[in-house]
Amino acid sequence: VPKPLKFLRPHFQRLKDIHSQIKDPSVQKLCADVVSALAMTMKGSREVLKYRLVGCEEEIGAWGQEYVKHVSHELGEEWTLVADDEALDEAGKKAKKATLLALAKTIVHFNR
Repeated sequence: VPKPLKFLRPHFQRLKDIHSQIKDPSVQKLCADVVSALAMTMKGSREVLKYRLVGCEEEIGAWGQEYVKHVSHELGEEWTLVADDEALDEAGKKAKKATLLALAKTIVHFNR
């Protein structure tokens, strides 16, 4: 995690609140990227993936190898949760898995 982001740790919740209030979609995506990277520093947070999926979709390695590891780990957990989610119908599961699979492919490409 870049050192300047570590100083934002105490403001994590506030940044998430700001993200949800931003009206401009391009700015909201940029904010999601920052929140996603910052989520790596938060214990017990599964929000690296959550905010990655709503972010700018830039190069997965832009935040470094540790970021990719966090996204990969959360992606695996999310895949299992989706498979076991009885609240989702088959179409919902398929759509969610397609999104996760697309991200997994970018991770595989990055690790080549």
